[in-house]
Amino acid sequence: MKNIVVVGGGTAGWITALYANRIFPEHSVTLIESKEIGILGAGEGSTPLLVELFDFLNIPVSTFIKETKTTIKNGIKFTNWSQNQEHYHHGFAIGDTNFSNSFFNNSFNDFELETLPLNIINEYIKNNNVKESDLPSCLSEQNKVSFKKINNFYPETDPIFDLSGHAGYAIHFDARLLATKLSEIGQQRGINVIEGIVTSTETDQDGNINKILLDNQNSINSDFIFDCSGFARFFIGKHFKSEWQSLSEYLPMKKAIPFFLEMDESIPPYTESIAMDYGWMWKIPLQHRYGCGYVFDSNFINEEQAVEEVEKFLGHTIEQNKVFSFEPGFFKEVWIKNCVAVGLASGFVEPLEATSLLQLTTLLKSVFLQKNNIFDRNDFVIKEVNSRFQKETLGIVDILYLHYVTNKQNNDFWKNFTINNKMPETLKENINILNNSLLYPSRLEKTFGANSYYKIMIGNDLLNKENMIKIFNSYRLNFFDQHFEKQNYNARDRKNEFMSHNDFLKMLGGLND
Repeated sequence: MKNIVVVGGGTAGWITALYANRIFPEHSVTLIESKEIGILGAGEGSTPLLVELFDFLNIPVSTFIKETKTTIKNGIKFTNWSQNQEHYHHGFAIGDTNFSNSFFNNSFNDFELETLPLNIINEYIKNNNVKESDLPSCLSEQNKVSFKKINNFYPETDPIFDLSGHAGYAIHFDARLLATKLSEIGQQRGINVIEGIVTSTETDQDGNINKILLDNQNSINSDFIFDCSGFARFFIGKHFKSEWQSLSEYLPMKKAIPFFLEMDESIPPYTESIAMDYGWMWKIPLQHRYGCGYVFDSNFINEEQAVEEVEKFLGHTIEQNKVFSFEPGFFKEVWIKNCVAVGLASGFVEPLEATSLLQLTTLLKSVFLQKNNIFDRNDFVIKEVNSRFQKETLGIVDILYLHYVTNKQNNDFWKNFTINNKMPETLKENINILNNSLLYPSRLEKTFGANSYYKIMIGNDLLNKENMIKIFNSYRLNFFDQHFEKQNYNARDRKNEFMSHNDFLKMLGGLND
């Protein structure tokens, strides 16, 4: 029996431990956590990949809705990011072919006509507005989710099986409540939990860590370690001294001030991202409150000025939580010897698109893909996992930076963003390609596809309408008008068939006093 050790509790640690337990039921999985260190608890958003992972772990979303104040996320509503429209939605992909936003897939000269949201582009060309052609946007505008009641097909099981879903969705969660629930499930499944703080390690002749020493004199033998130590980055950063790649030349955010707000009666099924004077504010709805925070560039304002700006925007005072500082960046090698860093321990960009848990999940999938390499380490596989993580992170930088390429002119932060902060070369290439063709470069590693690029570019008025008209005509795509109209009908009219967010939560046992 091998000893797999996860260092660090919280969401990242418990997801990792449960994943390891699922892949290696024959081995021992031990999680080391410390109540003294606690949980950062700032991140409460996710992407659909987390829901897929919970399905893989046999933990239904309804469990979290019933017991951890979890809510549904259709996507993100971006408010005040453009001078020309109040808001736009970056929704998740459609899951039902009847509601598919994309249908064209072909290849042409080293590029691919990737799955593109052609109906959204068509609607933008004709009406300057895509909210009525995109199902997640339509539903979010009405505080609805993409679920419909079916005829109690599984009457004796979880009520979520009485529903059919028609688009991708993610969840919002209370980080502390979720970690507590995952801990409960993990211990029921045989994961060992040890209280303590790591003080030192012992290594074998090859440099692998074979023993972890704690402050309470305990020691744990280790065959493989997952570093989930958060910003402490105890193993990959401090022990192995992996090279750090800063991203501050692209993304200047350095501080975040978290705070809570009271919940409205009707709970929105989306994260809201509100552009402020020197950054942006997140507003994440849970069943009992909003989790909020102001992410800002501290070169322009200090913490006191940031709080003052938020309070002026909201019209009342806030009770702020502990401010946390960060440098956007990542470790070039997240897998060294018998240790992989996941979550904040591997790096952090910024929370704009909830990519931290996305990267955690995709990294774990890469590591566990060929599970024998965990113990019989293959240098080629390790190099490939590290390379993939780097490419994925840089792809995330591209999509985050794209949000800041906007026509806002209210101050030097926004007017000069692309002057003060370097635009990634790959993003320049993507903007140029997407503005001049229906082609998307298949040679690039893409965390976010063309669907996301187009929605953001349209939302920030970056898509060249004249070029798109010429392109549609050159491809003779007018004959798709009937198909576009059918899709738009689905989004505009069939949205009335779907459940309100509140009704969905109540059906699954949420919204209890």
